[in-house]
Formats: sequence, structure tokens, C-alpha cells
Amino acid sequence: MTIYNNAPATTREGLVVRILEVLPRLVRTLQRAASAGGEEPLTLPQLRLLIAIGTDCHRTADLATRLELAPATVSASIDGLVRRGLVLRAAHPSRAAGDRRVVPLSLTDEGAAAVAAAQGRQRSALLNLLDGVSEAELKVLETACATWERQLGKTTREGGEAR
Repeated sequence: MTIYNNAPATTREGLVVRILEVLPRLVRTLQRAASAGGEEPLTLPQLRLLIAIGTDCHRTADLATRLELAPATVSASIDGLVRRGLVLRAAHPSRAAGDRRVVPLSLTDEGAAAVAAAQGRQRSALLNLLDGVSEAELKVLETACATWERQLGKTTREGGEAR
């Protein structure tokens, strides 16, 4: 049953309907995989934060910009990750009293392990979804991913919604 409408998938509107139906299921699959391990599961937003901290983004303000979130949201999320022992707030000599925006962040060993485990489970879930997909279908999916990446990049650069 379609909750949006019955437009054929060969039209732009039909494709939008299909995306709106399929994307939440894909996100739920990734969320289940990310949160499958450990006593306290990771949410997708927490995983995104941990990945960004583990790569090259070490300040709350930079994380908020990169992830397109409010700084207060990022700060509150980081508080929880610090309490769980997944993120470390380092001492910073120029830190103003109480100002956590300038405190460098890093993953703890537990945080790095949690990211690796969650990403491994997500990869396995996606590989399972791709079982039985033909080479031609894989090429179509790769093209679709490249198209979405390009269009989403335009959104970020333009500071608005993709057209």
C-alpha cells in the first residue's frame, strides 16, 4: 500500500513516492545494525558524531557546521558520549571558563571500537541487502548514489534545498 499516491515510478513524482517509501526502511536497517551491539546502543546521529570526531573534526562548533546541527544539540550529544566513555574532552589552555566549544575532542579506545563495530554491522546489513542483485543493478545503484551525492553537495554549497 502506498501512503503518498499511486504515481508510476517512471515519473519524477512516482520516483519521489518510491524514495519516500524505501528510504525510511533503509535508514531503519542501518539504525538496527548500528545499535545491535553493546549494552547501550548507538543512534545514527551519535554514530555520525563519533565518525566525524574520529576523522578530523575535533571541536563542537566544527561538528555542528559539518553535520548541519545546532551547536547546543551537538554539545548535548557529546555530553552523553563523554559520560559513556566514548569521547574525551581534552584540556585546552585558551579555554574560557565553561566554554566547551573550544575544547578539542577525541575518541577513546572504546569510542573507536564502537564506531568500528557499528560500521562493520552496517556494512554486513547492506551486503546482505545486495545479495542477489545483478551487476547491471549494482551499476544503476552506483550511478544513483553518485547522483545523490552530487545533488546533496549542491544543497550544502548553496545552503538550501536541492532543486
